[in-house]
Amino acid sequence: MNRESFVRRILKLPRHAWGHWLGIVGIILTTVFGVLTIGVFLAGLVGFHAGPYSGLVTFFLVPAGFVGSLALIAVGGWLSARRERERGREGIELPVIDFNLKDTRRIVLTVAALTIVNLLIVGTATYKGVHYMDSVQFCGKTCHSVMEPEYVAYSRSPHSRVKCVECHIGPGAPWFVKSKISGSYQVISVMFDLYPRPIPVPVHSLRPARETCEQCHWPEKFHGKRMRVHRRYETDEENSRYTTVLMMNIGGISPGTGDPEGIHWHVNPDVKISYYSDDEKRMEIPYVLVEDELGRREEFVVEEDFSLPEDAELRVMDCIDCHNRPTHIFDDPSWALDEALESGSVPAGLPYAKRAVLRAIKNDYADKDAAGSGIAEAIHEFYDEEHEGLEGVTRQRLDRAVSEAVALYNKNIYPRMNIDWNTYPNHIGHTLFPGCFRCHDDEHASGEGSFIFQDCDLCHTLIAMEEEEPEILEDLDIAP
Repeated sequence: MNRESFVRRILKLPRHAWGHWLGIVGIILTTVFGVLTIGVFLAGLVGFHAGPYSGLVTFFLVPAGFVGSLALIAVGGWLSARRERERGREGIELPVIDFNLKDTRRIVLTVAALTIVNLLIVGTATYKGVHYMDSVQFCGKTCHSVMEPEYVAYSRSPHSRVKCVECHIGPGAPWFVKSKISGSYQVISVMFDLYPRPIPVPVHSLRPARETCEQCHWPEKFHGKRMRVHRRYETDEENSRYTTVLMMNIGGISPGTGDPEGIHWHVNPDVKISYYSDDEKRMEIPYVLVEDELGRREEFVVEEDFSLPEDAELRVMDCIDCHNRPTHIFDDPSWALDEALESGSVPAGLPYAKRAVLRAIKNDYADKDAAGSGIAEAIHEFYDEEHEGLEGVTRQRLDRAVSEAVALYNKNIYPRMNIDWNTYPNHIGHTLFPGCFRCHDDEHASGEGSFIFQDCDLCHTLIAMEEEEPEILEDLDIAP
C-alpha cells in the first residue's frame, strides 16, 4: 500500500464513520456541550451560582449531554457502517499505522488530544457531580417542595454544620452506592408526584448509628450527671413563669467501677438490646431482648402469652431509637412559645401572650399565605373582642407577638406536606410523646420475674421546682 493510498483511506475513515446524519448531530452537540461544560465549571470557580437548581444543570444535565453526544457519534458510525454493508461494501480496510508518515502522526495526535480532553471533561464532571450530590444544597434544596420542612429544621438544629450525607450515608463507598440506588426511586417519585405526604419516619434503611453518629459522639464515655433547667410559662394573664431543675443521669462507663450506668447504659458495647415493633413508626414495642457479653438472654414482653411472629425482624437498639429527631426538630407549640417568651421575641409583658399566640398558631390554615393573615387576625381579635382594654396591650407588643407567631408557624407547619405540630414524635423524654415509656412502662416482664421499670430516678433526679423550693434556685444562681 503506497503512501497516497494509505492517506486516502485514513482521510476517508471519518467520512464513513460519521457519514450518518446522527453522527453529524453528535459531533455538533459534543462541541456545544463540551464548551458549555467548561464554561459552567469556570463560572462556578468565580463564584457564580444561579440558584438551587444550577447544580443539576452544571454537574448533571450538561455533562450528561456531552456524554450522550459522544454516544451519538458512535451510533452514527455504526449506522453508517451498516449502510455500507447493505450496499455491498465490506467496509473499510484497516490501514497499517506508520508513524513515519506526517499525516498519520497528525491524525493520531489529534485523536489522542481529543480523547484526553473528553476524559478530562467526563472525569471532572463525574468528580464534581459526586461532590455536589454530597452537598447540603443538593439534599435540601434540589427537591425543594419535598425536602423544605427537613431542610428548614436542619438549618436551625444543633447539627446545622454537619453535612446530610455524614449522617444519612456515612463514610465508605458501599453505603454511598446503596443510597444512590435507593434514591433512584425517590427521583422518580418526585418527578411524577408519587411521594407520600408527609415523608414517613423512621427511615428503616438508615445506616446504624455506630457507623455514623458515633464517628463524632462517644456514648460510652463517662458523662456523669448533667443539670437541665426547664423554664415554662402559664397561659394566664401574667404569663407566669415556673422553673424546673433536673439532674439527668446520662452516665456512660464509670471510671470508678468500669461498669456502665445511667441512660447511656442502653448502648453499652457489652450489652445488646434488641426489640420488635409491630408498627411502622416503632411506637408500640411488645418485645425486648437483652443479651450480655456472656451470652445470657432475657426476654421482656407486655403480655405473658406473647410470641414473636415467624417473620419478625429484631432491631438492635442504637442512638436513633431515643435521639430520633437529632436534626430535623419540629417544635411543640407550647414549648416553642416558652422559648420565645424567655428570649423576649414574644414580649412577656403582653397580657395573655402565650394563650393568644398559642390559640392562633394551632388553628388550621389552608396554606402559609393564609396562615400569615389568619394568625394576625386571630391575635388581634383575641385582644379586641375578648380582652379589650387590658393594660399592657400596646401596638408594639402586638406586632412583635404577631411577627414571632407567624415565624413559629412557618418553621414548623407545612400544609402542602401535611406536617403539623404532632406529625413527627420525638422519643427523647416522655412528656410530649411516649418516648421512654414505650419500654419503661412497668408492664414489660421477663420469665424470671424482672420488669422494665418506670422509676423516675433511673434517668433523672428532680432538684427543685420554683413553687416549692425557690431558695434552692437562688443557691443554684438560676432564679428569675
